[in-house]
Amino acid sequence: MPAAAMGGGDTGGGLAGLATKFCLTGASSMLAEGATFPVDITKTRLQLQGQVRVSIHTETCLSQSARAPTHPHPPNDRPTSRAPG
Repeated sequence: MPAAAMGGGDTGGGLAGLATKFCLTGASSMLAEGATFPVDITKTRLQLQGQVRVSIHTETCLSQSARAPTHPHPPNDRPTSRAPG
């Protein structure tokens, strides 16, 4: 099956064909990276912002619970106000 039928154009033979294919491959790679890089950077920054918010929230919750007064009775051992009967 010829190369043109598979989607790759005829770049010629020999060293000139190899150089042409190398340059076209490099150009397509640069174009693809130029299109996806800004999206990837935006995604990473949004993920890091979310982690910082979660980490700050977790740190605040932990510090507040460490300062919270302890209850004299655990939840299961609380005395009931009902008279035994």
